[in-house]
Amino acid sequence: MTLTHVTVVLRTNVPPESIQKEFLSKMTTFISNLFGAETGNVVVELHTNIQMMRAGSTSPMINMNVHHNSDKVGTAKVELAGSIAQFLSREISMPFDRTQVLFFDTRKCS
Repeated sequence: MTLTHVTVVLRTNVPPESIQKEFLSKMTTFISNLFGAETGNVVVELHTNIQMMRAGSTSPMINMNVHHNSDKVGTAKVELAGSIAQFLSREISMPFDRTQVLFFDTRKCS
């Protein structure tokens, strides 16, 4: 049985002061539960103050890359992305429509 590993890279144009101190810990637990991965196999990386534009607007936004080795994504990509966007909306007040989640299956990368 293969252990599930997940690495999440978040990039946002909001300042670090807008992110709660415990956000990384909460995100780790959330991703661990969402993917059924042990927290020791989850990496969360956050980059703030990034110059970003989407649809001609620099309003608060976040782009998230999820690198994984999970079969769960293939069958539930839209649902997972929606759950993640809802979590981000709740935890850092990020508008749902200003959140982008991309999945990368590391088993298909070289």
